[in-house]
Amino acid sequence: MKDKYWVAFIIGLILTPFAHKAATAQRGYFAIGGEILIIPLLMILVLAADQVKEMINEINEVFREREEREWEQKERASSTGRC
Repeated sequence: MKDKYWVAFIIGLILTPFAHKAATAQRGYFAIGGEILIIPLLMILVLAADQVKEMINEINEVFREREEREWEQKERASSTGRC
């Protein structure tokens, strides 16, 4: 799980100089701007993706448990009707 963060960090380290160079060329002068936020932004995106996956898994688990309960109730109702 922590490997994802290292990969995002390394990608950010690679992209930041290119983004800074492009921003400097566009501005026409040296300044530090939003391009410095590439690494934190990538970290936040990885964290958000993990949270969304976890939330989807929890929702699926809730629906799965609900469905299993409904099937058990149907089986009980059908088995009591046979007697």
